This record gives sequence, structure tokens and C-alpha cells, in this order.
Amino acid sequence: MVTHVFTLSSSSVRIMSMQSPTRIWWLWLISNSEGWRELIKWSINLMRVLTRSAILVGRISDSELHEMRIRKLQNDISDSERLGIPVKFMHLSALTPTSREHHVERHGELFSGQEMLDWWAEGDNRVRCRCACTPVLLDNQGRPMTPDLMVKAKMDLKAFKAS
Repeated sequence: MVTHVFTLSSSSVRIMSMQSPTRIWWLWLISNSEGWRELIKWSINLMRVLTRSAILVGRISDSELHEMRIRKLQNDISDSERLGIPVKFMHLSALTPTSREHHVERHGELFSGQEMLDWWAEGDNRVRCRCACTPVLLDNQGRPMTPDLMVKAKMDLKAFKAS
């Protein structure tokens, strides 16, 4: 086990027994700082920022996630109608071991915006759901303009079912 030894003095910080990339990073940080007090202050502030970020990420509840998802979908629907752009929405399941079967079966399928809203509104579809949807542009015949995207989604689904 490698131990890290820090010798603090008023003018420098010596770092011994560290791996080379780590040592280089610390030496660069020390050489560009005012001294060990500034280095410690910088490290404490960095930890505060990282801790705050981790707490914020952990606090997003299912209902907040669902509200954000629905708001984005409604904005996409209204934008496409306002601009006159024909779109459908591709359902994207998270494809995780905890994904429910009826969520996985919809992966890569195209639905209208209202169909997506109705599906998330029925039953417990929104509870612990990690699915998403993305707009897909349609041509004049109503076919997707990005068929490769559809193929990729179907390949992902097939690989998930095989595993």
C-alpha cells in the first residue's frame, strides 16, 4: 500500500511516494499557488463543490424527473407544431436489468407526442421509469429522415435481449 507523505513548510510542500502522474499534477498545482495555505484552501473549496454537486444529483426524485421529462416533451411538441415540422418521438428505454418488459418493448418505436404523454400518464409507467424520448424528423411521406437511428435502436434492443 502506497502512503502519501506531506511535509508542510512555509515555502513548499514536498510530496513523496506518489505515482508519477499524481506527483506531476501536485507539483504543478503547488508551483502555481501562493503556498501550502492556498493549496489547502483550494482543496477544501474543491471538495465543497464536489460534495454539493453529489448531493444535488442524489436529490432528484422520480416525480421531479417525470415533470422534467414531460415538460421537455411538451416543449418539443409545441415547437414542432409552431414551426410546422413533422416529428414523431422515439421511445428510448434505459435497457437496464431493472427495466420493465413493457418499457423495453417500446424501445426504438415511434409515437406521436400525445401517445407518449398518454403512455406516461397511464398506470405506474412513470414510477421509477428511466425511459426517455427523442424527436425524429419525418419526411413528406411520414417516414423517419434518420433510418440509421431506428436501426441502431433496434440493434441495441436485440443486444440487450440477447444478454
